Amino acid sequence: MKRIPALDSIRGLLLLLMTINHLFWISGGRSPVQYFTSEPLGPFGPAEGFVFISALLAGAIYSRDAMSNADVRAKAFHRAFTLYRYHIVCLIAVFTWFLASKYAFPEHQNLLAQNFPNLLTAPLETLFFSAALINKPSYFDILPLYIVFMLLLPLLIAMYRKGLFWLVIGISLLLWSASGAMSESQLNAVMGSGVFDGFTLHTGYFDPFAWQLLFVVGSAIGFQLQHGNLIRWHHPMLTFLSIAGIGILFAAHHGAFLNMGIHRGIIYDLADKSELGWLRLLTLSMWVYLIALIISKFPNALTFRPLSYIGRHSLHVFAWQTAMIYFAAPLLADIRFEPFYLAVMFGFVTSLWLPAWIREFTKGRSSTQYWGAAITAGIGGLLALNVSMANTADNDTLMVGNEKFPLTIKLKDVREPQDPVVVMVYSEFDDINAMPSVHWQKYTPEEANEGITLDELQAGKYVVFAFQDRNKDGLITLADNQIPIEGFGYSNNPSLQGPPSKEQVTFTHNKAAMLTIHFNNWY
Repeated sequence: MKRIPALDSIRGLLLLLMTINHLFWISGGRSPVQYFTSEPLGPFGPAEGFVFISALLAGAIYSRDAMSNADVRAKAFHRAFTLYRYHIVCLIAVFTWFLASKYAFPEHQNLLAQNFPNLLTAPLETLFFSAALINKPSYFDILPLYIVFMLLLPLLIAMYRKGLFWLVIGISLLLWSASGAMSESQLNAVMGSGVFDGFTLHTGYFDPFAWQLLFVVGSAIGFQLQHGNLIRWHHPMLTFLSIAGIGILFAAHHGAFLNMGIHRGIIYDLADKSELGWLRLLTLSMWVYLIALIISKFPNALTFRPLSYIGRHSLHVFAWQTAMIYFAAPLLADIRFEPFYLAVMFGFVTSLWLPAWIREFTKGRSSTQYWGAAITAGIGGLLALNVSMANTADNDTLMVGNEKFPLTIKLKDVREPQDPVVVMVYSEFDDINAMPSVHWQKYTPEEANEGITLDELQAGKYVVFAFQDRNKDGLITLADNQIPIEGFGYSNNPSLQGPPSKEQVTFTHNKAAMLTIHFNNWY
């Protein structure tokens, strides 16, 4: 099978979309751009497409007739080891950045700690289990998955060569249907009974027993393409059904059938991402079929050279973005409500072309010195930039005594103009999951937008929590997955990937001040 430039372009596009989404998520930023980057075409995302294309190419490249099973095994294991080296380099780079941040901008420790759990409390265990591909920090899911899949590839190729396609697919489907049976809590129960008592594993967002189906099917198709066995794979009726299905799911995904009770909550239950729900697989399959049909009829229609450039060097680009989003997180979190946030974020996005260029520049020679210089310069520059941002922060010390100062609270991004908002002010001694001792009151959205002033608030440390009380019960309402379905926000506007810690949302009140809280509207 010859190289298909359109696949490089598509893979480059998927890398671009993943990077943009990861930068938004890790920094807590929000923008209309996300409507075009986060599952715009239906209930599937760039990660699924990236894994599938990588599997398809692996199945084609490693199944050439000139390669014996022993050759396949040697080359696949070598590739897995290469992937593992990049994974370790990324872990070390992020760990180094984490240590630097502890001293350079400690106010962002919680932001980084959310995405690299246990690193502060159990650094050795965290690094050990992460290196063993068991513990996975946020955004470190795909490389460990692919390493394991590459180790399994020689067995898959050997079975394909024996004509055991349907047996392989059947076993893969059984594993997919049983995925989720082994939970993270069960693994932690085993861990807690041994020498690692107290250490909590984070096994990653993607269930490997579910995601292996993408790799198995992709590698099987790649094998068949390599051997010319898919001559009559398209049919007018199949094309019609795919286009119709894509159109219906696209409309449902964007709320066309709300009057029938079909909303994104229902769709996502059927298209679960971590366990690869059947609707997600169906949607991806229809898009894969349609794109394959376009490429077969118009080979250059989907080719775009700038995207092909990074797509050709997907390993290096993907590894770079895995570490880069951690490097960028403190700065982007600081400016996520500023008008220039998007410009800075896209500046980081353009760095995706740097590892591809380094790869081209160092081709045929040792790249260690170039990569070392690039990573050192990058970390140094980002550290200086983040420190300069941190030094502009308000460093006033807390005044002691009975001084009192006004605090004005403004709420932004309140979605429902007719429903009241509840504003709660906690002292530093309160439990932020209970009722506050300082202030609790309902206001109209208009009042909250103009500013709510507490005239005489004693100097001290406080937490402000506000939410829109859509059902008028005075309590924040949670969905079955414990995610708030009413708009809400905290002081300091933390980047949330779960309930915040008290330290993340505590602020010092020692002068007349304005506090702006941006609501999170997740439903």
